[in-house]
Amino acid sequence: MLTPTRNWRYERKFLVQDLTEAKLNQVIKLNRAGFTDIYAPRFVNNIYFDTQDLGFYEDNVGGKAERLKVRIRWYGDLFGSILDPVLEIKIKQGGLGIKESYRLNPTELTQGDRAKTLQHYLKDSVIPKVRTSQVRDLLPTLINRYHRQYFLSLDSRYRLTLDTALIYLDPIAKSLPTFRDDYSKILELKYSQDADKDADTITKTFSFEVTKNSKYVSGIQQTVRR
Repeated sequence: MLTPTRNWRYERKFLVQDLTEAKLNQVIKLNRAGFTDIYAPRFVNNIYFDTQDLGFYEDNVGGKAERLKVRIRWYGDLFGSILDPVLEIKIKQGGLGIKESYRLNPTELTQGDRAKTLQHYLKDSVIPKVRTSQVRDLLPTLINRYHRQYFLSLDSRYRLTLDTALIYLDPIAKSLPTFRDDYSKILELKYSQDADKDADTITKTFSFEVTKNSKYVSGIQQTVRR
């Protein structure tokens, strides 16, 4: 049983397909929460890991309340030297989630080469033994990449990200076939538990509905399970 802590937060996702990126930026800036840019936009890259039978994927699709997501994340170029990779373990309990992050040693991802096992990436990195033992046998199941913009509300209680130009790749296929999704745009509203009571004032301003959208699930369905 997972135990909530003060670091747990909500993540509300919106899948938008009927607005241009420029129009969507206007909608964000006009929201009553007063969202403004806080970081320069950048490309986000991930290698996701799962059990051999895709247990994490099945838990998500099946709507299991307590579930896990494990990935390595870095920014900038997808291929070549990865100087600052971070192992992220996301734990979900119902609508709440928490993320643990651990820095890994620099590595490399070569176009046409396969992603390594998670055990390879963990080698010589300073990760708690309990976490290493829990995830070391996981296998690479998906590579994805997207362009992300970052926004913060005027009262600093709500963060909003906008992801576009989504790309999914099969990490074990030698040719690394690519599925591109230039149509979908994903908004994520993130906030702490104590800010939940006022979150509706933000979401009601949007003309689109909260959705159970997972880039990991979408990527698996477009690559491994096509």
